[in-house]
Amino acid sequence: MIELLIVIAVIGVLAVAVLSAINPIEQINKGRDTQGRSDAAELINAVDRYYASIGWYPWQTQPEEDNSQAWEEVSAVTDGTMTMLEKLVDTNEIKESYKNRVEAMAGTARELYAFLADLSGATMYSCFKPQSKAFQTEGQTACNGTPADDSPLTLEAGTTCPNDDTCRTGNQPTDCYICLP
Repeated sequence: MIELLIVIAVIGVLAVAVLSAINPIEQINKGRDTQGRSDAAELINAVDRYYASIGWYPWQTQPEEDNSQAWEEVSAVTDGTMTMLEKLVDTNEIKESYKNRVEAMAGTARELYAFLADLSGATMYSCFKPQSKAFQTEGQTACNGTPADDSPLTLEAGTTCPNDDTCRTGNQPTDCYICLP
């Protein structure tokens, strides 16, 4: 009977050691960041498909309008009558469940942003704020690199990247975003 208790205690100690080694909170945050990257990529693909079929972006009502999109939270992007997400659902570029998930993230640390510079040949970007240390490091690397001229990392630098070259860790006020073209 004592041997059984010793074996159970040893298993318990090993379980605690393994859990502390894999850092489950970091793993959960990595999973959320991976979903953020996937959501950002899906948004870009949906906007590209919309543009290819309609001839203008979902925040425009006609092709003659300015096609740039200021740095803005995705669920707030609108053409004045409908949100971008509603237009993408109406044209079957995204599913209602995707729209609902992105709208539910509005106002949280996991919200998505859209950006298209007012430059000839600019690329649309979708950005998210990483939660895991691994993805924050990736954001820091992007901020310290040389982003494209039409990137929000360049044009919205005070928002997407801190001016002091250090991303938010602990008490730092500024986050480094990951932006997908």
